[in-house]
Amino acid sequence: EEYKGMMNMYVLNTLKSENLGFKIEGNNHVVVVVNETGEFDYVFFMADVLDEKKMSKNLKFLIGGSKEVKDYNYLTTSEGVVIAWDEKNVIGLLQNPKNKKSTNSISILSKLLDSRDDNSIKSSEDLTDFLERKDDINAFVYSDVYSKMTLSLSGMENDKFNSLDFKDRNVVFSGNINNGNILFESSF
Repeated sequence: EEYKGMMNMYVLNTLKSENLGFKIEGNNHVVVVVNETGEFDYVFFMADVLDEKKMSKNLKFLIGGSKEVKDYNYLTTSEGVVIAWDEKNVIGLLQNPKNKKSTNSISILSKLLDSRDDNSIKSSEDLTDFLERKDDINAFVYSDVYSKMTLSLSGMENDKFNSLDFKDRNVVFSGNINNGNILFESSF
């Protein structure tokens, strides 16, 4: 019982942002990317860095892998996990093991880190609004991509689908926990 209490305290202290070196609470973004057939391709998350040196040490300890330094710091594992960071942000990427050879994770993460300051990238107003939301849980789905994926998974033919019907349309799902009540909403 005493050991259980010590382990509980250790885990809770480990999961504090100030101990990890990056912000785990708040509005961190997770993105799931699927291929044309609707299969999981990769998922990535982004968080703010609080203390780069502490985070680097903790990531190496918790995840292992080898650290490569190019424009950014990288940590790679044989399981397909790649983490990249600088003094402002950390991005983690997990690939589908079947697609590990076809996707260059370090290249994807470098482009994501580079794009933070690229003013030439114009996002939709809806996506910009979504990224500023403060929900406990939320999702942004492009309707045309989701529709193609659903058709592919169901075995229906794509030639009967007009993606222009869904172009520039999206769905936002949100979930918020307030005083023990959970409220789920969606908007189109």
